[in-house]
Amino acid sequence: MRVQGFILIELLIALSICAVCMALFVNSSNNRMQMLINLEEKYSLKRLKNDISILTAINELDSIDTNAYLPLLVRISPQGLEVDGKYFEQKVGQK
Repeated sequence: MRVQGFILIELLIALSICAVCMALFVNSSNNRMQMLINLEEKYSLKRLKNDISILTAINELDSIDTNAYLPLLVRISPQGLEVDGKYFEQKVGQK
């Protein structure tokens, strides 16, 4: 009887370790996805700022393609360009 109880405790410990490892894996995958989205948004915002400076220098700011800066949502408004992202929101440039 003692041997079976010992095997049951070993099994419960092994299952607990597996559950903790799986939870850590899922958590790290979620953190990785958030980090990648954040990096993509920062890269797109930096590209957008550089493109705005170039296009304002040649007076072609109206020809900016808002779909080229995904995952950011770029909207052209009378006040300037409005940029919405999953992790931040700010206004960029003036028309």
